[in-house]
Amino acid sequence: MLTILEVLISVVVVLLIPLTVYVMIRGVPPPEGGLSKYYRAERYLFPVSNLFVIVIGLIALLRLCVHFGLIGAAANAQLSPILYIPFFVLLVAVLLLWISAYRKVRRQPTNV
Repeated sequence: MLTILEVLISVVVVLLIPLTVYVMIRGVPPPEGGLSKYYRAERYLFPVSNLFVIVIGLIALLRLCVHFGLIGAAANAQLSPILYIPFFVLLVAVLLLWISAYRKVRRQPTNV
């Protein structure tokens, strides 16, 4: 059973799925701001991060479906590995891309 707080957090995360899919389909560029230099330094950081958010949203959706009884325990046992394997692969990919972007930004000369 999920607590009320877990249900609310899961609902918010599930609501991010359509927004992230829209951003990926439209090809919206990364936002300008403090992190934009990292997104510019590593080309695949933004799309891989979006895929990671989608997988997190799908995991939250699965948890909500199990909580409200829309999916049984047997189906949950079959669907969980399908979502958790890409989650961990994308987690490693996002971390490696962030490290790479950080190193590239650190190596760039600063214009003072």
